[in-house]
Amino acid sequence: MEENRKKISAILYKYIEIICKEYGQYISGDVIDRLNVTSDIVQYNDRSISFFVRNGRLYLPSKAYSVFEDFKNYLNYGSDKNDYRKVDEYLDTNTTYSRYIDHVINCGMSAFDYYLENLLHEVMHLCGSGGDTPLEEGINELKTRELATKYNLKIAAYGYSKEVEIAKQLQQVLGKNVMDELTFIEASKRYDFLNEKLGAEYAQLYKKLSSEMITESSGYNSKIQNISNPYDKAKIYNNINYINSSSTISKFVSKFDDAYELSKLFLTEKDNDSFIEVCFDIRDNKCYESIVSKNLEEVKTLINKESDYDNYMESIIIPVVNNYAKCSPILSTEINDISDNIVNYKAVSTNNNLLVINNIDRTSAQRIDGIIKSTKPKYFNRNSDYIDKDNNKEYTKTMTLDTLQNGFTSVISLLFVLFIIFMVIVTIYIIVV
Repeated sequence: MEENRKKISAILYKYIEIICKEYGQYISGDVIDRLNVTSDIVQYNDRSISFFVRNGRLYLPSKAYSVFEDFKNYLNYGSDKNDYRKVDEYLDTNTTYSRYIDHVINCGMSAFDYYLENLLHEVMHLCGSGGDTPLEEGINELKTRELATKYNLKIAAYGYSKEVEIAKQLQQVLGKNVMDELTFIEASKRYDFLNEKLGAEYAQLYKKLSSEMITESSGYNSKIQNISNPYDKAKIYNNINYINSSSTISKFVSKFDDAYELSKLFLTEKDNDSFIEVCFDIRDNKCYESIVSKNLEEVKTLINKESDYDNYMESIIIPVVNNYAKCSPILSTEINDISDNIVNYKAVSTNNNLLVINNIDRTSAQRIDGIIKSTKPKYFNRNSDYIDKDNNKEYTKTMTLDTLQNGFTSVISLLFVLFIIFMVIVTIYIIVV
């Protein structure tokens, strides 16, 4: 047992290095400090067959030794030593708890193998990833599988598959970068994080989703308390159905269809003969219209409907603003006063994309201006090799006169140095002879 603990401890520190390499910018400094000072970070517990993390330590279930001895009594124990999921299958959630138990028995799993297959998931928790709710566990396992896939690490890739599927759907809505950062945000701060990062509707989505998943999985832990047969536990888990949670995400995404259609119209490459204008016109604080024009000729009204102001802002305007800013660097923005708190907003990009929002409140205009100015474009410009995302500078293929002069100067300097070296060699030769 002690030898296995030391082996797991050594692997654990390697996993911490990988996690910090991948997500270090999101991990709390307090967590890093605790990991650096905690001694004997891996311990045993004899309370259950489950792992748990407490006060900066990982506790391995010592009962695993007796449990896996009992598994040897199964007729097919060790019948297929290669019964492991392939790395390229890790993100596939079409698995079951029952299939995991078959895997455990077929491959003749030992307690050490059990520890190793679950280690990365638990080290993610150790590094600050949440795990108190079904959604948090789903996100943690999703990040575990992504990491294991990227670095070819051994994991089971069976656990929390139902929760991982919901986490994958949520990641499509939030984006991978936001999900990566969210993974290491404390549970009590996740709502505020999403509210600030993406807006109130995204924060509400996360809150509702987390609550629904708790309801839909309620009773699982209490039902398995007095059940020892693993296949019976698997049947109870298989009865969990996150249909409402999945529906919540689908309904949320459908609300953004209008914004998606608008965003597709922006030019992603420089076209000197064209420009696109998307104009949001807010009238009487209830009627909202989105008008798209190309070269002031083709004018289309894509959206014309009454909507709640805040809902319209979060579900249509903000997503369009985010996509607009990603198309190319911004040339200029304007906020023009209409009344004490009402303004018109305008932005112009290098790709001739014009964004106009009329009759918007000043606070929202300032928020939009902040999003546009802080967003780094992700598309290449046709007339440039690439765009420097950090400095919004374009690097062109054209060789300038300065570049030619610098190259010529460098060649002359090199020839001069070679001449000096030649003269030194000749002088030495004459002296010696």
